Amino acid sequence: PFEDDAKRFAFFSKCVCELLLNFEEFKEINVLHNHDWHTGVILILLNLCEQYKTINQKFRKIFTIHNLDYQGVRPFYDTQYNELTSFESWFPDLYKRISKTKLYSLIKAPKIFYPCFNPMRAGINLSDFVNTVSPSYSKEITEKDDISKNFFGGRGLEGDLKKIFKKGKLLGILNGIDYEENNPRKLNPPIDWDIPNGLENKQVHKKDLISNLPTYLENIYNKQKDKFVNWDSISDKLKDYNKDKFIDLPLYVTVSRVVTQKLGILLEKYDKSIVIDQIKNKKMLFILIGTGELQEKLEFLNNFENVFYIAAYDTNFADRLYHSGDFFLMPSYFEPCGISQLISLRYGTLPIVNNIGGLKDTVTHMETGFVFDGKNKDAIKKSFIKSITDTIDIFNTDKQKIIEMQQNAMKKRFDWESAIKEYIRIYSL
Repeated sequence: PFEDDAKRFAFFSKCVCELLLNFEEFKEINVLHNHDWHTGVILILLNLCEQYKTINQKFRKIFTIHNLDYQGVRPFYDTQYNELTSFESWFPDLYKRISKTKLYSLIKAPKIFYPCFNPMRAGINLSDFVNTVSPSYSKEITEKDDISKNFFGGRGLEGDLKKIFKKGKLLGILNGIDYEENNPRKLNPPIDWDIPNGLENKQVHKKDLISNLPTYLENIYNKQKDKFVNWDSISDKLKDYNKDKFIDLPLYVTVSRVVTQKLGILLEKYDKSIVIDQIKNKKMLFILIGTGELQEKLEFLNNFENVFYIAAYDTNFADRLYHSGDFFLMPSYFEPCGISQLISLRYGTLPIVNNIGGLKDTVTHMETGFVFDGKNKDAIKKSFIKSITDTIDIFNTDKQKIIEMQQNAMKKRFDWESAIKEYIRIYSL
């Protein structure tokens, strides 16, 4: 459905180069900070087009990788099957030149039988410095994928990344969040670790969410009837909804794109069924909101009495989940940084995360959340399911431990101040 995205961003890249060349407002700029594959064509144009060579020399070019899984790969030239989606169709003269230069090998998609260009690879190889959005992810992407171990590394670009890492030109700078925007003290009633009754107030928000869940979901539907794609199954389920069954149970929440990276583990085979089947009989309530490639495959979750899957998105409801949950499920296969766990920490909603990437860098096991791990796929699935069982047990038997962890989580800060200092440093290297 996004086949023409690369064409759109190629056009955007051309516009950026024209702005930099022709507009006085941009004459003083000396750093060009590009983000992800969408900007890779900018670097190709600056390096190869005669009209941009003068401005290319004055820029220090930084490239930030937010998610290596999306690389924007498109054919180099047109065939009857991909008309107007190729590099040649956008820049015919440039294509003729580029195919005869050494740069061709630096932007060509590796391990693909058909000649394609890779704008993510172009960004990596044509920049002065590359960074990712967490330290652990910057190391992971220099290694080859190993699916048997459920390890997602360089996604085919590990050779380029290892090369620049050895040169000291690859760095992980951890993302942050805005703590003024994500401020539990602004809630009514307010939540925070140092407010009298602050964590008791969190339970007020939880009870409100569970008690009024039908109303909140109906409000989402009334606001966006065309976007709430599984309303029929939700509305049928709400007819038998009994808040009293859930009000005292641990509440697990997830706010996420429902894509393989984020939630694929739920559909993995496990013990003659699949992973998510392991929670349907547990005494817990799980509420998931989000849309994406897995939404049809996850629709069956609404057959479980203790699970609500909302195939829509509503900012206010998502915020309620962050405020109200006891635990935040984030079982990503890989995670460049992750913002959701940072938000959930601030609201004392303890994250349950995989021991990878930015999750590894931001959540401490049994201190601010729960971290699962394993040496292979089966071990990771088993560890994830055990995390659910363990958190239910701790919730029911050791409330003081939960409170202590919530306090620790709410104290943690991952703000932008330290990140800003690091970006300024690499701008001026």
